[in-house]
Amino acid sequence: MSLKLLLVVLGLVVMLTGCASPPPALPDTPQRRELMERMFAKSTIMLSFKELDARSAAAPGEPQRQLSADEALARHKKQMNVDLPAAYWEQRRANLAQLIDARAKGEAIGLAAYKQKYFEQLSQAPTPMLAALANAPRMDALAEFPLVLPNDHQLSYFYLMTVADETFWEIDQFYQHMADLDAQYGVCALYPDCYHPDFRTAKPQAPRSD
Repeated sequence: MSLKLLLVVLGLVVMLTGCASPPPALPDTPQRRELMERMFAKSTIMLSFKELDARSAAAPGEPQRQLSADEALARHKKQMNVDLPAAYWEQRRANLAQLIDARAKGEAIGLAAYKQKYFEQLSQAPTPMLAALANAPRMDALAEFPLVLPNDHQLSYFYLMTVADETFWEIDQFYQHMADLDAQYGVCALYPDCYHPDFRTAKPQAPRSD
């Protein structure tokens, strides 16, 4: 077998098996680290955070990305507009505080994992490419962007899935606790959008035979 044919065969094997290793990371230097940090500040997730914060700051009625338990409870009281005992509102605030805390922790874990994978990709790019992207007003407008971050959207999806995975149990617990609380105080008779017990107790029914 000729050398040329051997190279072709080896190339086909690599493409079919998907065993090609990613290029090695280039040496980590203060200059490269600073460029990566600037690029990360313009990443899809970080820009979405800035957009949400700017929108809520410009329009007070817009949902905020981060609310305290007291702020969330005040909004709930205004929206529900029902007369309930103080003990109900105290427990609702406690439930909200647990949910907000769990969400903040989940987002922190997701952001750290997202940043690690983001930097892993950036570490393979030459320094001139990093500099061009870091200095660009819009990174995705440059031809270098898909070469350096070929799966930018997948990384954003990875962040969202990580946050969801980290907070799923706490969100489920919140709904259970709120359904119990609203049932205890008869909230569903006063407010149609209450937390119904059937959120967590309803089971699929087998079709009736005629």
